[in-house]
This record gives sequence, C-alpha cells and structure tokens, in this order.
Amino acid sequence: MSPFVRTHTTAYSVSIFLAVRHCVRSFEREFRIRVEPTRDNRGTNAAVKPTWKYLWRPLLRFTPTWQRKKFKKGHTLRSVLYLFLCLSVLLPQGCTRTLLHSSPTPLHGLDTSKIEFDGCENFFSQLDQQVDYAGVRDAEQAQIQGFPYLRVDRLLSSYRAEVINETKLNAWVDRLQFLDREARAKEVANLLPAYGSHHETISQDKDDIMDTVVKCGTLLRTRDLSKESNRDALRQAAIVPAEYQTYKRVLGFYPISAQVVLRGIKRLHEETSRILATPKGKLPVQGELVTFLPPLAAEILNRQQVADIIRKSADNPLGIPEPEANDRKRLFNTFVPIWEIDVASNNDLIGSLRWADDDKPYINTEQPRVYQRISHVRFQGRVLLQLNYQVWFAARPVSGAFDLLGGHLDGIIWRVTLGPTGEPILFDAIHSCGCYHMYFPSTRLRYKGKAFVYDEPLLIPRNAPRQMDNQRMVIRIAHTTHYLQNLSLTKDTPKGRTIEFEDYHRLRSLPLPSGGYRSLFGADGIVAGTERGERWVFWPMGVPEPGAMRQWGHHATAFVGRRHFDDPDLLDRYFEFDKWSFCQTGSELFNNC
Repeated sequence: MSPFVRTHTTAYSVSIFLAVRHCVRSFEREFRIRVEPTRDNRGTNAAVKPTWKYLWRPLLRFTPTWQRKKFKKGHTLRSVLYLFLCLSVLLPQGCTRTLLHSSPTPLHGLDTSKIEFDGCENFFSQLDQQVDYAGVRDAEQAQIQGFPYLRVDRLLSSYRAEVINETKLNAWVDRLQFLDREARAKEVANLLPAYGSHHETISQDKDDIMDTVVKCGTLLRTRDLSKESNRDALRQAAIVPAEYQTYKRVLGFYPISAQVVLRGIKRLHEETSRILATPKGKLPVQGELVTFLPPLAAEILNRQQVADIIRKSADNPLGIPEPEANDRKRLFNTFVPIWEIDVASNNDLIGSLRWADDDKPYINTEQPRVYQRISHVRFQGRVLLQLNYQVWFAARPVSGAFDLLGGHLDGIIWRVTLGPTGEPILFDAIHSCGCYHMYFPSTRLRYKGKAFVYDEPLLIPRNAPRQMDNQRMVIRIAHTTHYLQNLSLTKDTPKGRTIEFEDYHRLRSLPLPSGGYRSLFGADGIVAGTERGERWVFWPMGVPEPGAMRQWGHHATAFVGRRHFDDPDLLDRYFEFDKWSFCQTGSELFNNC
C-alpha cells in the first residue's frame, strides 16, 4: 500500500471511531442513560458495568472516567433503535472505505491466446482496480461507462450525432480506442512505482499488459458494436463532464456572486488591454530581458506548404487534420514563438519539469523546454488544426501575506489556430491554471459578442499582427506574474538562450529519480502542491481548485458561464469569418465570392 493510501486509511479509521463514540455519547444524552455501580455480596462497590451485558465496555474503555455517565436501569426499545440507526449510518461508510483501499486482486497473467469475453471484462476491471488503488489514473480523457476499452475527449464527443454510417462510426471508434490505449500505457508505466515495495501485486510486465489491452479491446469492440443498441448506448455515453461543480454555485449564490466577479473581470480586461496597447519600448523592465529562441536549424514553411500538409492530413472519414510525425515537427518549427521575458529572479526563467527526490515537481532552468501538442477546433463545418506551445516557470512568487495568486509552479500555453489556407486565423493564450484566457484574432475573424447573459466576455486586447513567411511572433512576458505584455513580429534572429522541444505527453509519465515513472497530474487532473489562495474567494464560481496548475482537458477558462480551453465549438460560438477579407485573398472557403 502506498504511503498516501496508508495514511489516508488510518486517518479515516480514526475519524470513524471518533464519530461512533460521538454517536454513543449523543445516544446517552438523548435518553439520559446512566451507569450505576453494582454491589457484590459483601456490599463493596464493584466495577462499573453497563446494564446491557457489557455493551458499552469497549467504548467506555476509550472514554475518560470523568466523562462516563452512569447507566440507569429500564431501557426502552426506542433507545436500541436509535443506537442501531446511528451505527448503520457510520459503519457502512467505514466498510466501503476499507473495500476501496484494500489490496486489489492481482492481474494473474491472462492467457492472451485464449482470451474470452468474460476474461477480458475481468481483465479491464482488475486493471482499473489496480490503477485507482495506486492513484495513477490518467485524467486527460474521460472513460466511457460500459466501454472500458474506450475514452473520449471533447472533440470526439462532438461527433456523437454524426457517426451514423459504418465508415464514420469505425473511424470514430478507432480514435476512441487509441485514446484509451494511450492513456493506459501511461497508467501502466506509472503503476509499479506507486506500490513502493509491493511490486508483486502486478504479475505481468508492462508489455504483456498492454498486449492484453489491445487484444481484449478489439474483442470487446467486435462484440459490442455488432448490436445497434450498443452503438446507440456508446453515442449517448461518450460525454466529457464539464469542469464546473454545480453544487458550489448553488451554495455560493451564483446569480449574485457572478455579478460581483464580472465587475472584477471588467477591470482586468481594461488593464490588460491598456498594457498590450503600450509600445514595447515603453514597457518597464524590472530585471533583465532574456530571450528564449527555437533551435537555429528550425525550418520555416511557407503558407502553401502548410496548407498542403493540412489538406493531406485531413483526408480521413472525420476530416480531422492529423499530420505525420515529420510534418508535425515542421509545423511546430514554423510557428514556435520567441519568448522575451523580464527576468527578475529564477522564477522567471523557462525550464523543464522534473521530479525531485522529495517527490515534488521542480523546474530545471538549465534545460529550458517548450512542450508541444496538437489540438483541434471545429469552425463552420471544418476541423481546424491547432499548435500548442507550453512553457513552465518554477513559481509565481508570493508578494505578501494577502497575495492570493502566488504559489508553486506557473506556466503559459500559447496556441496557434491554422486556417485551411495555411495562415493563422487566431492566436490565444492561457496560464496553466486556465486563467487569463486572451484572444488575438486575425483580421479575418469578427467577434460576435457574448453567447448569453451569464457568459463571461472574451478578453480580446487587440488583433494579432499578420504573420508573413519567415517571420516569428515575439511574446513579451512580465516578471513575477508572467502576464503577456506585448506581441510583435520579427525576421531577425536575436541573441538569446536556445529552447528545445519536448512532447507534452511526457508530462503524463515523468521519470522518477529512484526509477519508474509518475504523472505530473493527479487523478483529478490537478498538479498537487500548486493550490492558490484564490480558491477561497472564487469557489462560488464552481471551478475546482481555481488557480492550480492542471492537465489538458481540465482548463475551465471562464468564471462566469461555462467555457473550456478545448471546447470544439469555441470559435463557432464567438467568432465568424469576415467574408470580405477572405474573398480578397482568394480563399475557397466561400463558394459565392
């Protein structure tokens, strides 16, 4: 059992005991039950004994003598029922918790040559039990109830009503199954170290387990999708829960508290727009300006090459652009920005995430990294390709006792949304907590306004400068807060530190100093230890752990309303094409130009 689980189980057992004892005391007060000393034949006082055949002795043993009340003869059936009801509420909770944290059944080397339906269902059940017991669940995608070999993200969930014919359905399920295999590979890699010295609870090595995942998933898929009723059930179940907790909004009087928050958001938008309108030369510098550059050998594609890659990679039944590994690398090289940072302390230096010996994540500033990943958004009947670049800082330093925003680790995600013509149509950015979502649309897009009344307006400080061939975006970052301060373009290669690329998915399984792997993110998608004081202020907005760093798929980006960084309809909800601009460029997006 892992130290965390062992400590948590012990604490819960103590709390159950204290609750039972409190229940008994309440029972005594309610019915005024007292203990009377009994006398033996010699007339001397004997030990205090409860009337009900020593029923209370185990509990009284842990109760101070001065708190013990004397029992009184003549107990009613009502008192017995009261005690029974009290214990029936508390004890099942302890039993349930014990079952939840008891050692799960080991995976007994399934014979992959004789896999059957029942054996496969048991295999996935046992594997899930092991993963949950060890606390290594990967939360990037949502599991689909009733289909343990599939997982879903928000993009694929948006296809539920469209996958009617056989070709689209199979292509859709292929992607759902790939997401599950990818997540399980991370979970299995993280599984063994989570058990500490109890490695014997896993009797198969990782390769055998993943081989069984593939074979059992294929077998169960063939069985399940052979029935139309199961297909309908899959479409209904392939939903990703929102990153909002409704009960908090109810308890926090959301209709009222949201109006207060909106006033603060309005002031933030005004201040941010003012800063981004300031010429870069007039921005104050607290420390030293340090520039982080991509590798000098990084190739920059022209727009036609980008458009060709997008068009070729979108040739699939779902129309989702999925560039091959080499093309993906070329795209990331083309649009990676230059980071210009006001460095006042080591907390302002970009670095790479690593696990320390004390099991806490830290930033190695000697190895600056930009973590990259692909995402997609749907817009006017098309699926657009998005390039994501994430950088990490050691912390946002706390500036004082009342600073609610500071804490361990900080980060920025810069995203480039590419149009079908190969030109960026939108740049946007968030901090790794999902906060401060800024949009920088090109002149090709027009903001439609809020989608409904209780909807936080978008923060659009300015339009993005039009990025031409052989140009790179330069992002100016403030010290301490790591706020974006300026956007500009350059063809020159300034002096600075080289920053290397790294796959974002490595954060889901980082190597440990002592061997093995562990995800940066918890089973809830939150990075432990990065909590912020603002959570005590903004909890009525329903966002779990406001201010904490979180995993992809868990970035709630609005306090008022509901909005996620990976919402597939984000552009359709808030933007529309400026038709005249696209017609002027000869775009084929509109047939009636």
